[in-house]
Amino acid sequence: MEENELVTAEVIRDVVEANTPVKKIEAGLSSFLENTFRMVNEEDDYKKKLQAEVIGRLPQLKNSELIALLTSASTNLNDQMSKVVSPTMQLLTEAQRNEIASKQKEVQNQQNILSQHNFKELNMTAPAEVIGGFKALVDLMTAAKNAVNDENTRSASEG
Repeated sequence: MEENELVTAEVIRDVVEANTPVKKIEAGLSSFLENTFRMVNEEDDYKKKLQAEVIGRLPQLKNSELIALLTSASTNLNDQMSKVVSPTMQLLTEAQRNEIASKQKEVQNQQNILSQHNFKELNMTAPAEVIGGFKALVDLMTAAKNAVNDENTRSASEG
């Protein structure tokens, strides 16, 4: 690009977006994980070669020496994997929790809308006898509640 060429807004936006702190962190984390997994794979290859060597030299070397080498290699590999996998799994688990919460909220909102719609529809389409039946049921429950409250008040004043 020559010095006196005009830069389009799209090019500027792409450059700005590519250099945001979040993008830099994402790129750094991605690079770190790729390098770490490469190193873990190399360590795993070393462990496999060591295992083959242990099997080949069992008659020649002391078992304790070979087992110590194998144990050391296994411990290093397990340590490396746990340092990479644990934080990665925590991030994935958190993302899944957020997704599940979002889905649950969405389902709850849909249920609320449906129940509100059903009550409106019931009020609009239910025969008068059904509405009267609901009113009678509410009146009966209110009367029963009042009777219990009156009984509790009498018991408290007598006691």
